[in-house]
Amino acid sequence: MKTLQRVASYLEWVALQFHNLGTLVILPAMVLLVTTDVVLRYFFNAPLIWGQEVNSLLLFMFMFLVFAYTWSVKGHISMDIFYYRFGRKLRAAADAVSALAGMLFVGLMGLQGFRDIPYMLATHESSDELRIVFWPFKLLMAVCCSLLFVQLLTYLALSCGRIVGLEGKKWN
Repeated sequence: MKTLQRVASYLEWVALQFHNLGTLVILPAMVLLVTTDVVLRYFFNAPLIWGQEVNSLLLFMFMFLVFAYTWSVKGHISMDIFYYRFGRKLRAAADAVSALAGMLFVGLMGLQGFRDIPYMLATHESSDELRIVFWPFKLLMAVCCSLLFVQLLTYLALSCGRIVGLEGKKWN
């Protein structure tokens, strides 16, 4: 259990680094881009033609970079009104079901992301205005989904340990 908790802590640290990249680099870049575009559009009648395209890609990056950290800090939507009325074992079972559902969702999304990359490379799939290739963004999405998948897998194992009462025993 302790080894699994150490793995979970390491994954949370990696998720925090992704989160920091998203909130300290990507989000300020989005704010700067939108502000610049608004000033140019309304004061000089010269909008950035490519501004919306770049901002969309930045938003995509931001969303996936903070995805796993949001799970780590329990920031996703939950039914607290019911969850906290459950007993310890029933709560652990609900955690296990949540982990399985999340693993299915992000697992399929990440898998499809990795599967799409060769096609995107072969067809040089890119944006309209700036011709930014899309495969690095798909790779980022797939890596972030993989990180969350592994986090959910460790969470599932820890939840199953709580269901059968192993949290106080050594098993690593």
